[in-house]
Amino acid sequence: MTELNEKTKNVCIIGAGISGMVTAKSCLEYGLQPIVYERTKNLGGLWRYREQIEPGQGSVMRSTVVNSSKTLTAFSDYPFPDKYPNFMPNDLMYEYLVNYAKEFQLDSYIRYSHEVIRIEHCNDPLLDGGGYLITVKDLNNEDSIQTIRYDAVAICSGHHHTPKLPSPSIPGQELFQGKILHSHNVRSILDNPDFIDKRIVVLGIGNSGGDVAAEAAPVAKQVYLSSRNGGTWLLRRTGLNGQPVDTVGIRRAFMGALHLLPYSLRCSVMEFLASRMVGHDLLGLRPEKTRFLEQHAMVNDHIPTYIHLGWIKMRFGIESFVQNGVIFERDQGRITECDLVIMATGYEHSFPFITSDVFDLSTGRFDLYKHVFDPRQPQPECLAFIGLPAANGSLPPISEIQSRWFCMLLTGQCKSLPNKKKMFAKIEKDRKWVANRYGSDKVERFRFEVEMLDYMDTVARSAGLRPNIAINFLKDPKLWWALLFKPCISAQYRLRGPGSKPKQARQLILTIDERIKAPYRKTSEQQTETKLKQQRQQENGDFSEKPLLLKDKFL
Repeated sequence: MTELNEKTKNVCIIGAGISGMVTAKSCLEYGLQPIVYERTKNLGGLWRYREQIEPGQGSVMRSTVVNSSKTLTAFSDYPFPDKYPNFMPNDLMYEYLVNYAKEFQLDSYIRYSHEVIRIEHCNDPLLDGGGYLITVKDLNNEDSIQTIRYDAVAICSGHHHTPKLPSPSIPGQELFQGKILHSHNVRSILDNPDFIDKRIVVLGIGNSGGDVAAEAAPVAKQVYLSSRNGGTWLLRRTGLNGQPVDTVGIRRAFMGALHLLPYSLRCSVMEFLASRMVGHDLLGLRPEKTRFLEQHAMVNDHIPTYIHLGWIKMRFGIESFVQNGVIFERDQGRITECDLVIMATGYEHSFPFITSDVFDLSTGRFDLYKHVFDPRQPQPECLAFIGLPAANGSLPPISEIQSRWFCMLLTGQCKSLPNKKKMFAKIEKDRKWVANRYGSDKVERFRFEVEMLDYMDTVARSAGLRPNIAINFLKDPKLWWALLFKPCISAQYRLRGPGSKPKQARQLILTIDERIKAPYRKTSEQQTETKLKQQRQQENGDFSEKPLLLKDKFL
């Protein structure tokens, strides 16, 4: 970590979830002074399971499993312990974040039970650049409200806290005598009397809707999964030869070859592969109009089985409510009786603490350069939104590369942002990409959609962190092969540039396959760890950089 002094810029970080933690670590790494404001009593954001429903605070369900594999979820210099399963229950993901905070001594920079209630420009002419005034309330002392100036602000509060409901509301909704809940308010299902032996409609077919339907199916009388398109593109977590599906697909060679194909053919290839895994036509899962790349694919291992068992039935959208149920579209007015409707209809991007003079949210547009910086700011690099993109991959590496770029800009360790004209041109280019893929009427809905590898490379190129693959062909052919043909893990962005850890990064990249296989070995965990360590030392020489030894803590 870089030493701090009186000239060090101070950074306000809002939220102590995944994005807030990695931004705090990046600040320390690049010589900045972070303070993290977290409105709850714990770090981890939505990954800390909360039985109680708190307004404005998201939480996973008790049964939630991470959709991305640990290989592609890990931060670039902090791998998951080898004994962790490839797909982690939420408690292990939370444990990883807690230990990440301990390893990099982040806890002392977090102000728990502190809520940011206002961000405004600091217009003091005596201060270079002005910065921002942050008004903070101590939730343990309602009378304690203070305003503090910061040189820069990172907004890391996520968007899983303000439920979005259908607008306008569905006709007849006020007549329905059953219960209507948003998925935000669902925590535990298997022991919940609201679900046991009930007829349940789940409206919305993203990952939240799939998770609710899959958990409810074994205990409910019947589950109906409803969507406007009558289905969704679904992937199982395991792909070819039992490999985690994201480690099969997110590889530079595969993605590069796929991008050489015309868009329609690209969709056809992905639809063919997905259907071979799941059987979309047989199960009634194939969406009526949407191509594979025109939506966020659901990741769920249970939905296909439960459809086979008859526990889940696919339906089109809800046309209207009646007293004892709903009428689905294309059902010729037939009433489907139900006791409970779950609205799995997503979340609003809500930042109530930002004043309109700082960032105007009234238009509904989020015009951010590369989904991070607002060109309208006096110093655009001083206000960053971290963790907004929705990708066909994992959030932690995206938040990390964004936070490193943000911190490098603040400390002058990479090239500056382009002028406002060029930034707005890039914003419009991204909006056109979204319009072409998802439809011109869906730009705001899908405004943060990105392809993980393309996006991370774009940010890494701006920060000078993208690996130089061509040079490695001559200097290190083994690494060159792994960069192209093995899963594209975040350690690739530690090979060069400020904050690089080339020895550790190379070792992580070359031993991906070993770490994927590690949880399945039939020897004891201690023997497995010892064997893996010996293999790595033989392959790469003695390697003792601290983050890789964190697995010892879990033995």
